[in-house]
Amino acid sequence: MYRPGMFEADRKGYYACLGVRPFATLDEIREAYYRCAKQYHPDKDPSPSANAHFQAINQAYRTLSN
Repeated sequence: MYRPGMFEADRKGYYACLGVRPFATLDEIREAYYRCAKQYHPDKDPSPSANAHFQAINQAYRTLSN
């Protein structure tokens, strides 16, 4: 299913950030977001890059879910 702005959003790697294909449904995007957020949440991931990764996941989800 094509969504307006789909390919423009992918230039920043939002689909790759969540680990979904460019034609993923909203449900697939939502599931990937919750899976990634749980894995990279700064409270659960002690690595120094966890906060930046978590912010990238949030930005990708906000952009793709609109």
